[in-house]
Amino acid sequence: MASGNDPVRSTVPILIALLCAAALVTIALLLGGSDVNETGGKAIGLAATCALFMLTGVTGISLAQRRPGLSIVGYLTVLVSLGAFLAVNAAIWANDIFSDSWRTAAEATVLAIAAANVSLLLGSAREGDSEALRVVRAGAMASLAALCVMAIVEISSRGEDIEIQAIAIAAVLYLLGMALLPLLRRLSPPAQAEPPPTVARPAPAAGARVLRIDHVVIAVGDLDRSNAFYRDVLGAELVSTPEGRTAYRIGGQQLSVHAPGAGASPLAAAPVVPGNTDLCFIWNGAIATAVEHLQRHDVEIVQGPVRRLGAHGLGQSVYCRDPDGSLIELISYE
Repeated sequence: MASGNDPVRSTVPILIALLCAAALVTIALLLGGSDVNETGGKAIGLAATCALFMLTGVTGISLAQRRPGLSIVGYLTVLVSLGAFLAVNAAIWANDIFSDSWRTAAEATVLAIAAANVSLLLGSAREGDSEALRVVRAGAMASLAALCVMAIVEISSRGEDIEIQAIAIAAVLYLLGMALLPLLRRLSPPAQAEPPPTVARPAPAAGARVLRIDHVVIAVGDLDRSNAFYRDVLGAELVSTPEGRTAYRIGGQQLSVHAPGAGASPLAAAPVVPGNTDLCFIWNGAIATAVEHLQRHDVEIVQGPVRRLGAHGLGQSVYCRDPDGSLIELISYE
């Protein structure tokens, strides 16, 4: 499933748990009437930095998975985030708070946050982006780079080597770019979807009528079992016919059901055998949602998703079987 492959989404519960744990420890110590001791404070710092740098690292993993061509940037973000986590915690657990380890930790933190923002900016790029979007994104990245360099120079130097106005200007330009990107994307015209290929249909002979299928007959080995499958999995409406049989209404189509003991039609050349039917239904939605739906009902997928040609053109299909073994195809034209 698509949702299960998103590293950012799967990491969010861990980040929430770490932050909540740090907050609860702090609250418990404060309510206990005592100040947070040195060890408790360091433990809280460990949890907070773990959450921060896990988030920056995950942005790099997400970029590497979604944009393989930029995977080197994504993995570099992960390495920088790991290095920043180690540097900050080395400074936290050091006994000397005035040591140079804090400068190193601050510089590493700036690099990790900048790398995460670069990964987010690159990951937001789309093939159909307008020229204005590309220019604003490039400007935001340039402002971010300048801001990062100035911050590191300021941290590493003993004096004030860079005017605060220069840092403020770079920060304002970066924030402006980040604010403009979603607005420009909203103003951009929607991407034109590629029209589906048309299916050549021969013209009917003169005087002939174009027919439509009214219903199809299927045979089942266990009526209750089949009723549950077609009702719960395929959303069919169970209908009783005047002859006392059962039928499944699915949209504008109907499946007439021959159950054991009901007898075959006197006009049939041979009785319908359970499990030898092949049925295809249109799935309204992306094919990934059909896969999730079948998995939710514990229905085994025998093939797919695969590209197939249906009555309305090319689509994506997924195959399963009903309780008697008849092949069921769900096709999506989205």
